[in-house]
Amino acid sequence: MNDPTTAGIEDIYPLTPLQSGMLYHSLRAEEPGAYTEQFVFVCRAEPPARRPRADTLGAAWQTVVARHPVLRTGFVWAEVETPVQVVASSCVLPVEERDLTGLGPEEAEAGVEEFLAADRARGFDLARPPLTRLALLHARDRTYLVWTVHHLVIDGWSMPKILAEVGAVHRAGGDAALPEVRPFRHYVDWLDRQDDEAATRFWKDRLGTLPPADRLALRPGAERERRGRAA
Repeated sequence: MNDPTTAGIEDIYPLTPLQSGMLYHSLRAEEPGAYTEQFVFVCRAEPPARRPRADTLGAAWQTVVARHPVLRTGFVWAEVETPVQVVASSCVLPVEERDLTGLGPEEAEAGVEEFLAADRARGFDLARPPLTRLALLHARDRTYLVWTVHHLVIDGWSMPKILAEVGAVHRAGGDAALPEVRPFRHYVDWLDRQDDEAATRFWKDRLGTLPPADRLALRPGAERERRGRAA
């Protein structure tokens, strides 16, 4: 069995149908970057002392990782009848820092792009949480904050909430008034209680008389991963 963590195990529960599909395609993808989400935030700050620091920013992210079980989750699929997600009691968020201040603007930009490509290609070991990491790339007049996370543990609705919590903890220097955590386990349990047959009957009744929808062709050469950049 693939070992999700060397730390203690806090919880084990099934995958949602959407997670099952993403895990299947991630494991069979030709490249390791499938379903890898990469977000780049450009922080322009002078003097350099005001730039984001790996120790303080990393500590804020670590606090948020510790709060949310889904950010401490890995996946087990080998030697089990059905894949499960396993929540580690604790795990350390990888934080990398690189100094590009000795490079000119064009060289620094090339160095950033090289890092981003390698970071996407690196992907994640889905059995070993956390499936997220952080990097700070310091150029002469700006810092690039790179947040990389696997789509198995976060969606577009959750991303701004995570960022808001990190910002609150970072500004407070530690303790911050944060909303109560609602573990992902609660949603999985709710989903498991739903009557799939009743739902199927409902939608067949509502939509059964409509003509079938046309199939949409996939865009050729679509990227396997998603990127975002903000200044």
